[in-house]
Amino acid sequence: MTLMGLQSLRDLPPYPTDAANWPVIQGTTQPALRFRWDEEWDSPINQCGLQCVLDWVCGRDWHGDERMRELLQEYHDTDVLEYTLDIFRQLQTGSLLLHSA
Repeated sequence: MTLMGLQSLRDLPPYPTDAANWPVIQGTTQPALRFRWDEEWDSPINQCGLQCVLDWVCGRDWHGDERMRELLQEYHDTDVLEYTLDIFRQLQTGSLLLHSA
């Protein structure tokens, strides 16, 4: 959600049609991450977005979140990739179970 600049994953935004009006993450000038939900994970746009997610997850220090640091040390990069692809597919099909805030 952080990279997409969203408060919730319940209503996923469409891919912007106008690059001049690309959404940014609130309080920053950083462009928000967007996916083409009507395309497979391996489309060029979605591959680029998924690589951004992987870089963010694997490149963070995770200060204060010892469990996340342990998990990333325990799993191989291919495991993290497969998990990320699984989440993407669940979001794409609407089958991801989201907890109420």
